[in-house]
Amino acid sequence: MLLPILLCLALQETPERVVLGYHPSWGSGPLPADLRLDRLTHLAHAFLQAEEDGTLKPNKQIPHADLARRARALNVRPLLSLGGAASAPVFRAIVAKPAALQRYVEAVATAALSNGY
Repeated sequence: MLLPILLCLALQETPERVVLGYHPSWGSGPLPADLRLDRLTHLAHAFLQAEEDGTLKPNKQIPHADLARRARALNVRPLLSLGGAASAPVFRAIVAKPAALQRYVEAVATAALSNGY
């Protein structure tokens, strides 16, 4: 499942310059509808968090299909940022168990693809 995603990313055209914006999912800063996406080439939406069993923590703010759709409409590449503050112990637990790692990779891929990232 991951290989086709990586191949698609590798084949995308690289812009001459990158202007990366960062949008936190926890509510500080402007609302997604108020972002000036026209000034960016990429938008990092942070943070998609996980549990130690590889499942994603529920969060109504991320992933955000409308934000990804609006970004793509302006030729801005929306990116899902993974983890966040103090996420290292969670990632260590995920990679220590093959089933958790498989679950995590599939959950992230599904969240990204089904929401337009």
